Amino acid sequence: MCGFEQNASGIAELHVRGDPVCLVPAELFAADEPVDQRNSGRPFYFTYVLRNSDAEAWRLRRSYYGCRYAQLMGGAPRGGANPSGRP
Repeated sequence: MCGFEQNASGIAELHVRGDPVCLVPAELFAADEPVDQRNSGRPFYFTYVLRNSDAEAWRLRRSYYGCRYAQLMGGAPRGGANPSGRP
């Protein structure tokens, strides 16, 4: 989970390798639940399937979404907890 301290809008860029990743933006979240997208009207997420096992940079194109939080599914932040051994 990544928190931006306030609502923000912009274009995310991830540096990833390994499994496909899914980025889920939201304005709300609770510590014991996934992000809360009730205000968006429908589930909204960005999925990226990597081309190979090498590191890749991925930037959203043709899309724009404001949020306060973003949940990364299918990956682990560099230097963060990684109990599943993800790249």
